[in-house]
Amino acid sequence: MKAIDTNVLVRFLVRDDADMTERARRIFEQARDRSEPLLISTLVLLETFWVLRSSYAFSREAIVESVKQLLILPAVTFESYGLIRAFIHEATAADTDLADILIGLQAKTAGAETTMTFDNKAAKSALFTMMP
Repeated sequence: MKAIDTNVLVRFLVRDDADMTERARRIFEQARDRSEPLLISTLVLLETFWVLRSSYAFSREAIVESVKQLLILPAVTFESYGLIRAFIHEATAADTDLADILIGLQAKTAGAETTMTFDNKAAKSALFTMMP
């Protein structure tokens, strides 16, 4: 199995550079054809959210839709499909920052009962608890 870095995933999703986009598309096709899915780590996904939002002005909805599309690609695998499905559910049900959702869910998956925070918006999510 091979993993991909954020810049490969961004090129695949954004398609803003013809050469890099073609190279990214090709590695996804090869993974599919060889039945050797590419790993998208949780950290790469987290960084991708930030890049799509800050550099490409992707909306929250567009980012969530991109994750949904990646989830159904046979050329892709994730560290935890359950985490990604829970992320999609939480992202469509709540207004919590996408990165915070992923952080809270990863902590929960690792066995944490909550994630302590100073972030008022994150603390509105059941995944977080406001610091006393």
